[in-house]
Amino acid sequence: MMKFVPAFLALAAGLAAVSPAAAQQAPAQQPAAPTQAEIETAVRHFSLASGVLQAEQVPLEAKNQLFLCMYAAPFSEISEKTSALIAANDQLNADDDNHARQALMFVCGYRPQQPAPQE
Repeated sequence: MMKFVPAFLALAAGLAAVSPAAAQQAPAQQPAAPTQAEIETAVRHFSLASGVLQAEQVPLEAKNQLFLCMYAAPFSEISEKTSALIAANDQLNADDDNHARQALMFVCGYRPQQPAPQE
């Protein structure tokens, strides 16, 4: 236990020496606060994602992909990319829950397997 104390003190002294320099660095810029519309859209996307995760008819592979995506990335980023994908595609309607779910799953990297052609 006594060997730990000198090592800890040395580490603490090293951190103390670095602290003034770190304190003088410019603070990281905070991202702009989301608008009310962005919050409402993110809430809707989160609700749709939650429904996908709870639906019995959704394949486990799709649920796993969605969960991993939501775990790894900020949901604000997922929602923004989903909205951008819908806006960039004339065939998708932002008010259609099925379109929003499909875009959400696409943003999260899920690609459904196409059935093999029957010979």
